[in-house]
Amino acid sequence: MILSKTIEIAERLALKTNPGYAIALLNRLPPSAISLLQRIRFRETLKLAGKSEFYSQRFKDRNIDIRSITHPAPLGDFFTPSGDLQKYGA
Repeated sequence: MILSKTIEIAERLALKTNPGYAIALLNRLPPSAISLLQRIRFRETLKLAGKSEFYSQRFKDRNIDIRSITHPAPLGDFFTPSGDLQKYGA
């Protein structure tokens, strides 16, 4: 958890600087750190989506337990059609 917090701090600092410096700073992170950051962001996105009535129902309809998902692959072909976004809102 300490590593993930350190990476998050580095990311926040990079995003508060000019884009060129941010890219240079983030490019210095080892691939394992980038991978960890991606997994953390993915989990945060799933948690946020799970709080939505729309997405929680879609997950339930497809028997997807977001608590057990750590990688996008188990989501399969799960997506939100544009018609749903128009009907239910963003």
